[in-house]
Amino acid sequence: MTLRIEQDATYSGPDYWRWTVRLRGRQAELDRVAKVTWLLHESFSPSVVEIEDRTTRFALSGGGWGSFDLRAQVVMRSGRCLQLEHLLELFYPEEPAPAAPASLPNMASNVAQVAPPPVVAHARKVFLSYGSEDRSRAGELRVMVETLGGQVLDPRLVDAGVPWQRVAAQMIRDCDAVVGLLSSEFPSPYLAEEMVQAVKLHKPLLLLKGKNVAPRALGLPADVYTHSVAIGDDAAVHTALLSILAPR
Repeated sequence: MTLRIEQDATYSGPDYWRWTVRLRGRQAELDRVAKVTWLLHESFSPSVVEIEDRTTRFALSGGGWGSFDLRAQVVMRSGRCLQLEHLLELFYPEEPAPAAPASLPNMASNVAQVAPPPVVAHARKVFLSYGSEDRSRAGELRVMVETLGGQVLDPRLVDAGVPWQRVAAQMIRDCDAVVGLLSSEFPSPYLAEEMVQAVKLHKPLLLLKGKNVAPRALGLPADVYTHSVAIGDDAAVHTALLSILAPR
């Protein structure tokens, strides 16, 4: 299967981009696609958009000022469903950007700017790894970690135009522990890559998993996790967080 997501992005300034995403792949495979459901950052309205127009390769256009990872649920005519993910990359042009349009569309504030967590002196640093489907849970977990005195490192909160994956790799090197959210049997490839890197660096790992999701869904053996806890079991999550936040 060659299907993947491709993008175009044009800087229209100041700090605002217009973008289009679509499917790319062999024509025979594109012809077998029935529809694509695009899953955007939750600050978009709507954040879930279904496209059935094959002539545009199921293209979706939008605009905003933040980079984010988007997902696509690709439904084939056979009924098979594929999960694709793509980090929307936004870059500043080398030349000065044109003046901003007199009136930007409502999408100008689609991607919310989230303030980084406050830095607590000597706080244990926790790298938070998750896919776009778990953004809401990640926000709740961030509050829990900070309430317990930890500091959250989240590469998905970096500014637009910053090399997101490079930032994530550095954050994993700098952190004291890694927490991964895995609610889907089809995990984000970024989540899998981040957890593999954490294992290579011998970081303590806490995996919060969906009820029917096996820890091995990330391609890692179950014994690499310091803790594996079910999503929704707040007491067990709290205990596991206290363990990885404890000074060593």
